[in-house]
Amino acid sequence: MSRMSEPAPLAQRAVNTELRTVLASQVELYQAALAARDARIAALGSQVVVLGDQVAQLERRVGRDSSNSSKPPSSDSPYTKKPRKARDRSLRGRSGRKPGKQPGAPGATLAQVPDPDHTIVCAPATCCGCGHDLGGVPVAAEQARQVFEVPPPPPRPVVAAYLVQARSCPVCGVTTIGQAPAGVGGRVQYGPGVWAHAANLTCANYVPVGRAAGLLSDLLGVGCSVGFVAGVRGVAAGRLGPFMERVRALLQHAGVLGVDETPGRAAGELAYVHVACTEFLTHLHVGGRSAADIDAGGVLVGYAGTIVRDGYAGDAHLGDALHAWCGAHGLRDLRAVWEADPVGQAWAGSMADLLVYANRAAGAARAAGAPDPGRQGWAAAGAPVRPPRGDDLTVCDRPDGRLHE
Repeated sequence: MSRMSEPAPLAQRAVNTELRTVLASQVELYQAALAARDARIAALGSQVVVLGDQVAQLERRVGRDSSNSSKPPSSDSPYTKKPRKARDRSLRGRSGRKPGKQPGAPGATLAQVPDPDHTIVCAPATCCGCGHDLGGVPVAAEQARQVFEVPPPPPRPVVAAYLVQARSCPVCGVTTIGQAPAGVGGRVQYGPGVWAHAANLTCANYVPVGRAAGLLSDLLGVGCSVGFVAGVRGVAAGRLGPFMERVRALLQHAGVLGVDETPGRAAGELAYVHVACTEFLTHLHVGGRSAADIDAGGVLVGYAGTIVRDGYAGDAHLGDALHAWCGAHGLRDLRAVWEADPVGQAWAGSMADLLVYANRAAGAARAAGAPDPGRQGWAAAGAPVRPPRGDDLTVCDRPDGRLHE
């Protein structure tokens, strides 16, 4: 019996060996599947982090407006922009000044004049106590009250007729024609005062030509066409040549210039209006956004002073000037960083406070008569005097590391 049962254990061992081989291969397959799953989970986790960062950047980009970026206020949507609380409206903080006129600022108080155009006597006719007639009673007291009013528009403009006469000489018989004043060349035309008022409305006060024509008619009694008012702008611009040459020369010698650009419409197409200005002088010219368009204004080429600007890369070619970052743009960029993570990016608020404090301290020092260190003084103090390069702009321009487009 023992000899007949020996093959059974051998067969069982073979089956067990085969089972162990199959199980080992299955374990390897499961381990490989688990490793692949873990790798897939890790890859998806990394992708989630990347996508989450992209979503956060897109949300910050969508949430940008004129208060936390360099976008103009005209680009703010009235439907998506949320009203801000008064304490969160600006990172600049309170100035400590009361609203209204500041101490020492010139005022504009309405005062009485000694020679009014019309005087109306407001005398009582009868006594308010007994009803007695007060017509011949002497005046006991008098108080003057004056009302300032605009003059009524004239029924028609003042028309001056120039009669250009021709006379024949009784001696030689030659006929001589009289000469009208310079500028009086047409049979009917507008005078220089009409041109000046039209230019004042359209150029100085930005009134549309149609409304300007209506105002000239309503207020001055001059019925001008819309085409005439539109043509006044070109004529006025053509006469500014010598004046603008003088403005350019003065700006080139100014110590600090504010430089910026903004989109606008010119000749029916999109263009950019470039500005270079001081507190008292402003130069504007229209063009594209390239370096050549910026130089076309004739102010910044070779300028060696300080230009205060935003992060537009097109200004980086102005290598002779000292480039200063616009404080308002810096505060907006800091607001964008702070709004993305008020707790984790609290440094942005502290930096904004520091910039505001530095600005106030510098203003107080200038008001007290402290000397300006100038470019040489900043260089001696170790401040950089070269214009920022592209890599500098990448760091300091935007929280997401991109330049202004």
